[in-house]
Amino acid sequence: MDRLLEHINDPADLRRLDGDQLEQLARELREFIISSVSRTGGHLSSNLGTVELTIAL
Repeated sequence: MDRLLEHINDPADLRRLDGDQLEQLARELREFIISSVSRTGGHLSSNLGTVELTIAL
């Protein structure tokens, strides 16, 4: 499966995604955040909640 996150460069790219693609993008963002926080430490839950809020906006 092609990673959508690598192809997002600006808000217009997000507007072109359908519902299934937005769900895939949210999964990819969550995976990225979890991976980053597990290496560097920090707060996880607030960052994960921001994924849905940002995509919804």
